[in-house]
Amino acid sequence: MRPQRLRLRNFGCFRGEHEVDFTVLNSDLFAIAGATGSGKSTLLDALTWALYGQTPRLGKQLNEHIFSPGESELSVVLEFSAGGSEYRATRSLRRRPSGISPAAKLERRADDGRWLTVPETDKI
Repeated sequence: MRPQRLRLRNFGCFRGEHEVDFTVLNSDLFAIAGATGSGKSTLLDALTWALYGQTPRLGKQLNEHIFSPGESELSVVLEFSAGGSEYRATRSLRRRPSGISPAAKLERRADDGRWLTVPETDKI
């Protein structure tokens, strides 16, 4: 699996919308570097959460720590390539009075460039 793009909205310390474009890297090996507290671990959390719905650091709980402070919606979109195909994993959460509502979707890029939902993945 090779990440292509990671888009975050209100995930952890990344308030608002942010994008990391991995396609500009000219190597299979890269480092995520920065000062303490700059969000390096949160980027890795977002990547694994998009794929698996949990992270080693945050666990399975859909708790308040995953939302940017004061926000009620968040989403992570990860575009990646694997096995010669391109995929897009999307996860989102919405805070409601009745609790937190999750949504997830996995899509595969068709030959004509459209994103098609992978049928086996229509449930969380």
